[in-house]
Amino acid sequence: MIHRATEIAVRAAPALRAAACRSAASANCRSYAAAAAPSGGKKTLVLLGTGWGTTTILKNLDAARFNVVVVSPRNYFLFTPLLPSCTVGTTESRSIMEPIRHIVGRRGMDVRYYEAACTDIDLARKELVLERGADATAGAASTTRIGYDQLVVAVGAT
Repeated sequence: MIHRATEIAVRAAPALRAAACRSAASANCRSYAAAAAPSGGKKTLVLLGTGWGTTTILKNLDAARFNVVVVSPRNYFLFTPLLPSCTVGTTESRSIMEPIRHIVGRRGMDVRYYEAACTDIDLARKELVLERGADATAGAASTTRIGYDQLVVAVGAT
């Protein structure tokens, strides 16, 4: 029975992502924080992913020391242990998702967010290649390169 619930949960994940985007407080859920211009004295810390690793780092990070950039195709944290409960109806989907802007906003951090997939990491030049797919608001797919001083790859298993 557990395997069946997990299979249903995996199939329901796209619907949960759409619900998270619809429940976002802002009309444009792709950018949730004012993109502050990087200050010269701070190093740039780039976090890939919005799962358990990135959420833990954001909650414990001293933002005064870094220009923080989060890159992920999803702008929310999904509490995966309750995903099967959500699919069978004992928990609502909005109870297991939290937008990253809420996690960052509670701490008053200035964070730049890119809703994109990282397609390449250039270790020699310390650059990431980000690709944002085509959709109704963006039009054609676009590619962006961003630099970093420190990189945390916390993309998880999905």
